[in-house]
Amino acid sequence: MHQSVLIPQTFLPVEAIKLGRIVLNVADPQSDFLDPISPLDIEVVVKSHSDFIGHDSKLLEKGFSSTLTRLVSISRSKQKKTLTSITADRVVTHQISNSGKWFNQALENEATRKWIEQANNQGDDVYLVVGYHTMFDAQVVEGGSFDEKIAAHINLPIAEALAAAGMVIPLGDMIDPSVGGHHQAQQGLQNRFVAAGEQICAVQYRKLRFKWYSSSKMDDPTLGPSRWKSYLTFRGQTDDVVEVDLEDELELGDEVETYVFDGQESFFSLLAAL
Repeated sequence: MHQSVLIPQTFLPVEAIKLGRIVLNVADPQSDFLDPISPLDIEVVVKSHSDFIGHDSKLLEKGFSSTLTRLVSISRSKQKKTLTSITADRVVTHQISNSGKWFNQALENEATRKWIEQANNQGDDVYLVVGYHTMFDAQVVEGGSFDEKIAAHINLPIAEALAAAGMVIPLGDMIDPSVGGHHQAQQGLQNRFVAAGEQICAVQYRKLRFKWYSSSKMDDPTLGPSRWKSYLTFRGQTDDVVEVDLEDELELGDEVETYVFDGQESFFSLLAAL
């Protein structure tokens, strides 16, 4: 299963990040990127998530939606050093169908191959945006310091952590998100706002894996979209053929949470540096 990274900006409009984008920084997919040209149109799978109560009213199904809002709340709390509660009307996942096939088609473009080879030559890690998660009309309430004392409550719903810090969360008078834009209000020590419309909160990546070969020693010298003669080969360099593949392990070395739903695992990275 592909790994998702919670973006430090918390919310970005859906126009800000394109599926199929090649980036060098998972925390900032809006800088140092390439939107490759591919002869194959991107086929996108869109899935809307919602939590539900089962037949037994005592059993509350904790689904993807509540998990994501909790993780985004924790991530923003750590970044801002302020306890944050985030709720959303709806959570949606946008994902490339068969990202490996699409990527191989994109590699037919010579400019794309040159760009990613140059990035690899500079020592950069390279990633492919294969999906993102969005929230609709996310309601954000901030208040109270995020410290070690409060961290003990963080495994509870984030609203309970706020309550543990003595912060009341009145959402009834929240500014109407249908007005549009980015609404904000303050009451006491609280900062409250609505991120109106559909906003990206986490990006799903696959990492590009590079392999180098010497054409004179290759058993199978066949070249293709994902294997080509290096554009940056220097005199005396024996490894002159580069092969690119995709893998799901990002190796970020940061805090990762695993979520299992319908028998499938999802991985979320809360970047430790934030």
